[in-house]
Amino acid sequence: MSQDRLKLCSDIERENLQRVIPEVQPALIVVTSRTFDSKFRVETLGSHGLENVNQLASDTLDKYAADGRNVLIVEPIPETNDFDSRVCVLDASTAAERQLCAFEISMEPTKFELFEREMDAQRNNVLTLNIDSWVCPRAPICDPTGNGAIVWSDGNHMAPGYARTLGQRLADFLKATQFLEASGQ
Repeated sequence: MSQDRLKLCSDIERENLQRVIPEVQPALIVVTSRTFDSKFRVETLGSHGLENVNQLASDTLDKYAADGRNVLIVEPIPETNDFDSRVCVLDASTAAERQLCAFEISMEPTKFELFEREMDAQRNNVLTLNIDSWVCPRAPICDPTGNGAIVWSDGNHMAPGYARTLGQRLADFLKATQFLEASGQ
């Protein structure tokens, strides 16, 4: 992770902890992150900078969960291995070419995803959510489109239009788990 990106993340966290959370007093904080310890990422970028990530994540989670707030950790979406299926779909001129824009993902959780699940198991007000099957219903094959929208905005981010199609599913998940009710909100 670049120093600029680390500073930006640190600035956002500071702003959230010092101003936004105390001001808004949310019952639920949703935390997302990208996959940074996947086999592909470690092989191409190395593991430099991952040494303290578990401790940093745990410390941040404790701060977010202070005062009994619930924290939902949305596990990283599948790694595309820098394949940009959105560009592939937009460049495809036939249905057959668009079918070539699907890609395969690893079904194995990363060490960090396992760590997130461990943090969930250790805390009553923390819950993890794996949305791999929401993003890639035919896993291990990921399609470039779903729910009438392009799934990926680039090689590593879900497209906003696709994310909006998942809103009701997320609401249903929170209701089914009674996670919001657990905090009395």
